[in-house]
Amino acid sequence: MPGRRIPNEHVAFLMSSYRTDLRPKMQQRRAIAGALGMNTEQVVNWFKKQHLRETRRAAGQLANCMSTSAQYAELRQKFEANPRPKCKEIIRKRSNTFSKSCCTDFPFSTLTVRILTL
Repeated sequence: MPGRRIPNEHVAFLMSSYRTDLRPKMQQRRAIAGALGMNTEQVVNWFKKQHLRETRRAAGQLANCMSTSAQYAELRQKFEANPRPKCKEIIRKRSNTFSKSCCTDFPFSTLTVRILTL
């Protein structure tokens, strides 16, 4: 049995079990093996191999998303041509706009001034 290929119906059942629980407990693995008429060792090995397959597939997708050195150089060139403003510049712009507009935007500014002067 250890060297025998797992039938497709069993693989379909194992895949549905794997999607439900990626790492089932040993008791669940024994129950799956009993339901399929397989060795517990076969089921355990299948789950291990499937987990490795999923990990490799995810790593491959991540590698496909990584940019090449040419893409990185292009992005760097775009950034150097049009850099983002530094924090000090942003704070300076915000403080200037706030000081100009705070008294005119606030509806009770005249009332507040009258109360303070009394």
